Amino acid sequence: MGQGLIVAILSILLYLSNLLGGGMGQSLQPQNPPTEQQAYYVIGQTGNILADITIRRIPHGEGTPVATVKEGQAVIILDKNEGWYKIRLSSGLEGWVPEYSVTISQPAQRSIEKVVLGYYPGDESAYESLLEHGSQLTSVAPLGWQLNSYGELQADFDPEKMGRSLYFAGNQELETYGQIKILANPSRLLANTHLQEESIARIMDTTENWGLKGVLLDLNYVPGAEQTQLGPFIDKLATTLKERELKSFLALPWDENLDYASVADSVDYLILKGGADTNALQPGPRQDVAQLKSMLESIVQQVTPEKIILAVSTAGFDWPRSGLPTPLTHDEVLQLAATEGATIKWDAQAQAPYFHYGSGHVVWFENRYSIKYKVDLIRSQKIAGIALQNLGQEDPEIWPILEKNL
Repeated sequence: MGQGLIVAILSILLYLSNLLGGGMGQSLQPQNPPTEQQAYYVIGQTGNILADITIRRIPHGEGTPVATVKEGQAVIILDKNEGWYKIRLSSGLEGWVPEYSVTISQPAQRSIEKVVLGYYPGDESAYESLLEHGSQLTSVAPLGWQLNSYGELQADFDPEKMGRSLYFAGNQELETYGQIKILANPSRLLANTHLQEESIARIMDTTENWGLKGVLLDLNYVPGAEQTQLGPFIDKLATTLKERELKSFLALPWDENLDYASVADSVDYLILKGGADTNALQPGPRQDVAQLKSMLESIVQQVTPEKIILAVSTAGFDWPRSGLPTPLTHDEVLQLAATEGATIKWDAQAQAPYFHYGSGHVVWFENRYSIKYKVDLIRSQKIAGIALQNLGQEDPEIWPILEKNL
């Protein structure tokens, strides 16, 4: 993608940052946005068909007809091209109709009691899940940033895809939080006040440039002795975010030696990542419900439940006889089981499905039934909500469960 297009995307994202993330904010709109930015402006808006109209395969009056859509039908707008809207019906059918045949409306009001946060990797399956189930989410956290030991933000994503996804989320009134991973002890950053100030400034610039409503700082390791330095840095970041009316989330693994209470006081929400380590040498369930229950019972003694969100895995691992596992989506799990003629079994203690195949392979995964047990745990412990890891990899039947119970 050309540098000019990237600059155009970033400039429109900055200019309309109040729109992204669902907040009303100050009403700022470009007077005459360039043509390539017009499509971004409408992505994710909802509307209704004004009169019976033919949906076409391409944005042209001579395009191949796909179907006829009736007057009053609710639609989501996916794109715009020279007077035509690409729309999506509730059935999943997509196609192009003239712009004049659609009237824009406000998204339906959500009645979700808990936080339902989706980790958003930005691939096609994640975007499809966002299109299909965005109304059942309260927020999304786009992946793509890492914070290194020098406090530098390293981005790894397609800016155009990120821009489209954030526009869609904003127009659907979802809050958007940038997920920033820390893969290992950032020792240099924690030992240097100047680096910390520069790092926080970079994070603030990122939230502004991408129109985010806050930051999800995700620690992918278990902090040790540096906890005494890490806490003040998190507090500085959370305080700076709060001063700009932005939210702070902190995702931590479960470890009995971590002081959750001290960091929870600083941030708006604490996300707990209980479950199997992907680098473990032995196969097992992604998240054992009995272990999660014990973890939450311990945490709520330290942290108010209204601040706690449980991160829940949505897919699976294929473990070989030796070595590390291969991650699989729910669809890939079912395809593999069918191809291998495997019998899916149920572990009553972990409340999770699994199956064996081939020469020593075992697959542990999550589905609608295992997720239901975790949702019940969230309700019984009265915590704030759920964070779905890797949106787009889930069993599609988890969504009715979330809608009914959260």
